[in-house]
Amino acid sequence: MEDWTLQSGLPELDLERHVFRAAFCAVGHMLDAWKQSKDGEVEAYALKELKISPQRLLRATRGLQTLPRIYEIAEITVIKFWYDPAWPEPQLPDLVLGEFSFRIPLQIRRSSRDKMFAVEVLPLASC
Repeated sequence: MEDWTLQSGLPELDLERHVFRAAFCAVGHMLDAWKQSKDGEVEAYALKELKISPQRLLRATRGLQTLPRIYEIAEITVIKFWYDPAWPEPQLPDLVLGEFSFRIPLQIRRSSRDKMFAVEVLPLASC
């Protein structure tokens, strides 16, 4: 059995943080793909909250010591907003169209690249 904690040289808490950051980035990429241009304005989404408990992160990092991949459900809160692409940056509080919370499926796996773990948001149809 591979011990990813010892092999990576990182304590368990750092591994959990790495998985959380990878999940945060994966959700951000998913939301970037939802961006749409309409009538000269852009509708976009921003991640407000990603809920994965510390216990679930710990189980995930420990599970990946023996399994090549695991699946997790995360709850996210997303803000939908609009902006004019000519503006230097969006003024989020004034431009919010809505706020939504929902659950998304994640696949967390060991990575052979420079990252220790990779996280992918799975399509809801795959559940």
